[in-house]
Amino acid sequence: SLQFSQSYISDNWYQGGNSNHSFLSTANLRANYNNKSKLIFENSLELRLGFLEYKDDKKHRYRTNDDKIFMSNKLGLQAFKNWYYTFLLQTQTQFYPNYSANSDYVNSDFLSPLTSNFSIGMEYKLNVKNFNLSANIGALSYNFKYVDNLRGNYGIRAPHSSDTEFGSTITINYTWNIFKNVSQTCRIYYYTNYERVQVDIENTTKFSFNKYLNTQLYLYPRFDDTYYKDGKSEFFQFKELWSLAFNYSF
Repeated sequence: SLQFSQSYISDNWYQGGNSNHSFLSTANLRANYNNKSKLIFENSLELRLGFLEYKDDKKHRYRTNDDKIFMSNKLGLQAFKNWYYTFLLQTQTQFYPNYSANSDYVNSDFLSPLTSNFSIGMEYKLNVKNFNLSANIGALSYNFKYVDNLRGNYGIRAPHSSDTEFGSTITINYTWNIFKNVSQTCRIYYYTNYERVQVDIENTTKFSFNKYLNTQLYLYPRFDDTYYKDGKSEFFQFKELWSLAFNYSF
């Protein structure tokens, strides 16, 4: 999916404001195996990279407004009916450094952080008309976090570059064709080591005009009780993006 936006505001516009351009590209790749008996092997890769023009930023004319590399690998063995014993690996980082405004300070970068979660548990699958659900409960979960060039951040104390812990994970994915031209996809991720909690909810609602054009509303509320900024707790976070997109599927 490729998404572009452009706005022009003259210098003497009565309400003020700035002209800008933005660009967002996304790709979702999947490779799945199902022997129609007991074994499933599901792999997905999600790539997102977007830039927005910041004319008031004297150091960086363009900065990222969306940046994500997310990979999921799951091996499942059917236990009974809709339930599977599963081994699930989820890994995430980003492409490009994210800067603060008018500063060379880097908030995050490629492999900074890199998070990887491996869990063993059970998955429930539901496939009915217009609705597909996958709910994975990882009773035993191993969480690995790594920072390459931003040591001392993301709960990892310098001079260490990585941290590991055990806990539990719940991952829910669903797709819902609400109407003929309206669909919704959602990923809910919950992790706890019984001392801290992280919750991510990524929700995309797509309104399709035809095979190639659609508009998308992307909502991403997040909770992380280990995140502090400038010495203050910033546990609740939120990202939203509304765009017109050219989309191609094959």
